Amino acid sequence: MASQKQRKAKKHTQSKKNSNLAQDQVSYLCRHFPSLIRITNLFSIINIQKLLLKNGMSPYMDPRSLWHSIGAFAVAMITTTFKGVTTLKAASFEYNQICVNSNVNSCCERTIERLFTPAKSKAQTAFKTHDNRQALALTLEDLAKQCTGIAINQKKRLNVHTDGDRVFNLLKGLVPQLTGIYAVDGSIVSLSNEQNINETKGSTKAGLKFHGVFDLTTGFFVNYLIDSAVSSERKSLLDMLPDFKIGSLIFADRGYYGEELFDDIAKHQCFYIIRGKTNLNPEVESITKWKVKRDSKIDTFKIDTHTKGEPVTFESVKLQDILNQLQEVNTNQNYCFDIKIKGGDRIILVYNPENKDNDPNNPITNWVLLRTNLPDTVSVNIIAKLYRLRWQVELGYKSLKTSSSFDSGVCGDFYLCKCFMSASIITYTIKLLMAYTAQNKYRNNASSENSKPRTISILKTAKYLSSGACTWFMSHFAIDDLVDPIVKKAKRNAIFKTIAYYLTKGRVSNKQKQMGKTSDCLIEELEQFKPCCAVT
Repeated sequence: MASQKQRKAKKHTQSKKNSNLAQDQVSYLCRHFPSLIRITNLFSIINIQKLLLKNGMSPYMDPRSLWHSIGAFAVAMITTTFKGVTTLKAASFEYNQICVNSNVNSCCERTIERLFTPAKSKAQTAFKTHDNRQALALTLEDLAKQCTGIAINQKKRLNVHTDGDRVFNLLKGLVPQLTGIYAVDGSIVSLSNEQNINETKGSTKAGLKFHGVFDLTTGFFVNYLIDSAVSSERKSLLDMLPDFKIGSLIFADRGYYGEELFDDIAKHQCFYIIRGKTNLNPEVESITKWKVKRDSKIDTFKIDTHTKGEPVTFESVKLQDILNQLQEVNTNQNYCFDIKIKGGDRIILVYNPENKDNDPNNPITNWVLLRTNLPDTVSVNIIAKLYRLRWQVELGYKSLKTSSSFDSGVCGDFYLCKCFMSASIITYTIKLLMAYTAQNKYRNNASSENSKPRTISILKTAKYLSSGACTWFMSHFAIDDLVDPIVKKAKRNAIFKTIAYYLTKGRVSNKQKQMGKTSDCLIEELEQFKPCCAVT
């Protein structure tokens, strides 16, 4: 039987093996994801302080202020989104853990709370509390966009291809001017701690709307705006339109439909496919019909690509008058229609009686209306299938919400919510870039028969890579880069103090005490009847 000394030695050896294994895993991540190091460089104290000053922050130079360790706090906000708890309390805890583990003197929790507390007095207004909160939110937004830019450039260097890449390369043969394909959409986040007015105005309660531009070839959110919950999606796209490259193809739902937007997209020499409403009434120049046949195997309708389009004669020049005539044409044989309208744009009527907006009392709803300015080289069938790509932006939002704490809503504060939104974008970008890097390594190391094109699922990436991405993210930081030298002061036993402070129970209200619903009330009651021989 092994002696106690041998058991201790064996236990020590096993512990050392586990420690070495953990170090090997971290070094493996460092070795195989070197491109991601450029992202961690964005969080250096010099870069973040520079961005904060540019965005209007008035720093407080006291050694105990957050200004000298703001890099560590920004990293802490990212790690909370990895772990799925987006609250100021959680961010403060992560910030203190980062500082304590690195022997850095962190600022107190109250200092962090004051950063996000609205100005109530003239003294606070003079200190520009509002500007400091806004500056931090704008800085994290800048960091998110810089992070996405690095990720896109790196993805181009990798030997990986998405479905969007293949669609783009094939479509470019039909439209040589094409430079990219994007989907735009908005998503609302509720704010429980704000009034339903001004910049937090919502339809029924306070909220924010995230207007995102989703790159369908990379899977990244390449641009975004954050505005009130009732802000116009059309206006947000108009504001972001100058950032699109010439030749971009934009997908959007019917909330973006508007003549002003179509004119601006044409001025920027971009293309679009936007779903229209059934009450459209432009002037019609020509109509071509295409037969639709039902596929009994999968119980759906398909455009018959083996037949040629046939011109349709019409009497009126207004679309609403012509729609009634098209219904009569569609009586015995189902058709899709390619309608050329005044100005050169096209309206595609895709026959789909099973769409969710179909109304049996309104035959017009049997068609899905799509407006586009793509040339005639792109057929009706291709346009109808291209529009399905818009659903990828919905999957992107689902990934953000389910696995990156995008709309956890527990903070309920305007500026804090904006900060966590940008932090979620950074988290999403890091995980997806790590997946692309892993896919590239797999393709390079796989045998010829196993190296078939495999695409990355953004939903699975967001769901399963949180732990691994967080490990990589935290393993690449040197605390010297995150804080000023002024706060580098060792604190004995500070880690135990931090854990004990954040994990103690909250205070109990007087009402709960009076109602006798607390454990303290039970203890007091038992102490009154405590036997003299009771063991304490």
